[in-house]
Amino acid sequence: MRWFKVHNYFESLRPLYLAIKLLHFHFETIDFSTQTLHRTLTDQFRFVFTLLLDCYLVYKGIQSTSTYFYLTDSNIVNVGCFSAFILVFLFSLFMAPKYRLRTQGMFEILANIAELDGQLRSLGLHIDHQRHHFISTVSAGLWMTMGLFVLIITGTNRTNEDWLDLSEMFPDWISILAMCRSATSLGIFTCYITMTLYSLKTGFDQLHQAIAKHLNTTPQAINRIPRTSRQTCQVVQRIASLHDLLSDTVELFNECYYTQVVHALTAAFNFTIFSIFSVIHSNAGQTDEVTLRVTWVNAMFDGFFVVYTLQLIVAASIVNETCKRSSVMIHKAAAYGRHDRRVVKELGTFSYQLYHHTPKVSCRLFDLDWTLLYTMAGSFATYLVVLLQFDLANLNGI
Repeated sequence: MRWFKVHNYFESLRPLYLAIKLLHFHFETIDFSTQTLHRTLTDQFRFVFTLLLDCYLVYKGIQSTSTYFYLTDSNIVNVGCFSAFILVFLFSLFMAPKYRLRTQGMFEILANIAELDGQLRSLGLHIDHQRHHFISTVSAGLWMTMGLFVLIITGTNRTNEDWLDLSEMFPDWISILAMCRSATSLGIFTCYITMTLYSLKTGFDQLHQAIAKHLNTTPQAINRIPRTSRQTCQVVQRIASLHDLLSDTVELFNECYYTQVVHALTAAFNFTIFSIFSVIHSNAGQTDEVTLRVTWVNAMFDGFFVVYTLQLIVAASIVNETCKRSSVMIHKAAAYGRHDRRVVKELGTFSYQLYHHTPKVSCRLFDLDWTLLYTMAGSFATYLVVLLQFDLANLNGI
């Protein structure tokens, strides 16, 4: 017998909510009994304190990262590494204000999914909230552990006094804390939006199960579900309403997270290019041991960004593929069922709705799908070749 019981969608997200609030990225209080959102005086104080703390940490992080200007004999490597770290630090600085501005929309996404859950229960579908609770707990723990890993590798690297006399500039633990804060912000953001995408995928899967349960979607299911035309029309209308609710939720997700996603993907792409480029430059030329060690540590740190990028794009692509199945399911119901004119009209209206309102996870500038992954891989190879050509000309004195 399990030691915990989860009765609704909001309770399944409690571990992730507590982790985000503990790390000072969420500044509103959710009442899980009434499923409402409110802001307390303590939340206001936490927001002001976090904003001041992040400004201080970003300032110290930039001050620490300025030593990259003297890391190698290549200005391209030095400026590129510096700019990559600046983008990462700025993400942690802007994350708290962006969460504060979009809190109502983010809560509305959760409320819509919870409403969908209740409607699906009335259609005879059961959602395993305890499984969702378990996945939320494990996911939050893994991403917080990755932040601890970043703290360890950064501390191991930067506490060495041979690295550009960093210890003489300011207490080194502040720069370590700044790096850890930035990595944690990226990690917990990835965890949160991935779990939201997982919830959306689960909602679409349950909706497809409802279509298969209440409508004939296979040749073998003809006349398997004896219903009057009125009952069938009511079922189609309810399913269409739930699909419209899910589609609006996906659009709201895009509206709430598009700026953070663009910023995070830009930071990850930029950091990956210059970390790999610095490793190639350091191994190709005559570089001292300390500089070589720093470049390899940055490459290890880049693995964190690669995992983040892959998880986000893969999760969004799976949701997009799941969304496309809705039209397939409803067209199968129209093709394999024996319907009268009223039912055919309702199915045609639903099909028209799917044609004009097919949800897709995006961030306005581009869609988050498999094509984006291929584009990023091709762009990475192109930019890396260009940087190597410029660096080769610099080494040859051209």
